[in-house]
Amino acid sequence: MTINCFPLDYATDDGDLTIEGVVSGVPMRCAAWAVVDLTPLWLPAMQRGRNRIIPGASGMIVNRRRKTQTLHPLTLVVSGGTDLNGNPYTDVWDGLYQNMLYLKQQVFDPPGGSAVSRTAVLTLPDASTLTAEVQIEDVSAVDRKGPVHIYTMDLILPMGEFS
Repeated sequence: MTINCFPLDYATDDGDLTIEGVVSGVPMRCAAWAVVDLTPLWLPAMQRGRNRIIPGASGMIVNRRRKTQTLHPLTLVVSGGTDLNGNPYTDVWDGLYQNMLYLKQQVFDPPGGSAVSRTAVLTLPDASTLTAEVQIEDVSAVDRKGPVHIYTMDLILPMGEFS
């Protein structure tokens, strides 16, 4: 499958990502925006823990390693040509603003109430799914090609990985 992001095309053979929004799940690949590469989300969690030096002796004392929080900087391409359902905007700059506003309100802003994270579902190429609690730490502008903007979206997995 290919997503056309006015005028950029990205293959989506590596699966899909949906992040819980204020109202419902927000697809992170649609007619208006796309996370370009989901394969970093397939990686195992980072690990914490260190081995200890043995004073005056060779080698180290081996300590247990544990999974820890992992941050994935993902490339997000956002177009102003259409909304997430593919309905065209009459003005691509207004469309870009509307799409960014939607993402801000639904995904980028911290969840309301007592929630501290959002649930994300990663659909793999074989159609199986993995879930994780996620947080968006930062969204930064990287480049622009007309009314198509390229951002880095820092996705935090507090438990380290999808499972």
